[in-house]
Amino acid sequence: MYDITNLEKLSAFSKAVPEAMASFQAFDKAALADGAIPKKYKELMAVAVGLTTQWPYCLDVHRKAALNAGATEQELAETTFVAAALRAGGAVAHGSHLAFADFLSGRTLTANQIEFIDLIINYLTEHGAMEPERLYESPFADFNPLGVEGLFKPAEVTELVTVLGQIRARAA
Repeated sequence: MYDITNLEKLSAFSKAVPEAMASFQAFDKAALADGAIPKKYKELMAVAVGLTTQWPYCLDVHRKAALNAGATEQELAETTFVAAALRAGGAVAHGSHLAFADFLSGRTLTANQIEFIDLIINYLTEHGAMEPERLYESPFADFNPLGVEGLFKPAEVTELVTVLGQIRARAA
């Protein structure tokens, strides 16, 4: 369970591995010190990381440090939504891979085929859906003048087009 007093237990590391703990503390202090990026912004970044990792000790320590460095409650609130947007963006990007899980399962693909599928996923992440005709246009046709048909067997092309249709239907 989270209890801020648990941080007091870190002193055990100072006794067990004093050089390593001292090195970590010096590194932490240097990383968060004023530099090209002011301490306030570094602490707000640390809060964002704490929010995305959902680490309560990090949140508690760096929220206080951000306030002490001059951050406002409004800046902390905006930091919360930046972290939420990034975490949601990651979920969306990873979720786009799920649509291709069956297609990829059990296949050995060439480097160009993998890059082609990644390009489709990136396109879908940015645009939400994709018309099959795009598979024959640049940048997809840059892999092969025949586009998707130059990289995949006809049955695989049909399967890819089917996946794109399913994604379009869900997006509508």
